Amino acid sequence: MKRVKVLLAICIFLLLVPAPFALADSEQDIKVFVNRKQLDLSIQPQFFDGRLMVPTRPFLEALGADISWDNKTNEVTVQRAGKTVVLGLEHPSKEEAGEKTRADVPLQVYKGTVMIPIDFAAKFLELDIKWNKEQNIVEVESPNFVFVERYSDKIGWPEWVESSIDHLNIQFRIKDNKLYLLSTFGEKTSGGYDVRISRITRREGSLIAEIDYKDSTSLPTIQVITKPFDLVYVELDTLSSPRPSNLIFKVRGLKDIKTLPVRAELPVQDY
Repeated sequence: MKRVKVLLAICIFLLLVPAPFALADSEQDIKVFVNRKQLDLSIQPQFFDGRLMVPTRPFLEALGADISWDNKTNEVTVQRAGKTVVLGLEHPSKEEAGEKTRADVPLQVYKGTVMIPIDFAAKFLELDIKWNKEQNIVEVESPNFVFVERYSDKIGWPEWVESSIDHLNIQFRIKDNKLYLLSTFGEKTSGGYDVRISRITRREGSLIAEIDYKDSTSLPTIQVITKPFDLVYVELDTLSSPRPSNLIFKVRGLKDIKTLPVRAELPVQDY
């Protein structure tokens, strides 16, 4: 009789597990990808009461959220894209327009790490989420995510790239239904300088390119001539309608950015 009760309890538990997040193979780690980049997690995702939960800070920060922890109330406040959510260890709550609605699963602490239900976070932040049970992979994408590929072969762009890398500038080109974005640092007489187009996101009718420059003034340098640049492209067919009409550049790491463009119009007729 006791064995029957145990088997019955297991069956009920499995039935309660939501279909998108059925129990994973316990011998295989669960991989989490945020905007097509795998998270490097020191604590693996875990199931609590049939809900998949992930480490709160690395997951939300990968989505560009601001996070603060209140030791007195044991609550996490998350801010992203004009939205605020307050999550507690006992009763997480969603906060919109001054109203709170209770979520059905509270935060959990596992090995000293605060864990958040991934489906609740996805719903609040309006994320697209996919669960591959066979491979134990969770894929999460934000609605404003734009997939960017790095262009390493500059043979096809001799006139543009080669003539541009001597100067500090940001430029774009549209060719073969691809939007190419080039960021250059100019000629440098020492090593340690770098430039990287970190991310491109979409907001209403604009594409926003975040570009990070690294100055070597605080680093040991090697006396060589360098011309740092980064070249990426976006497949325009992957962008949903209506197509963006503007490019906005957000530059970090430079003291003087007056010579760099802030905004550019995309010629819609070209693509």
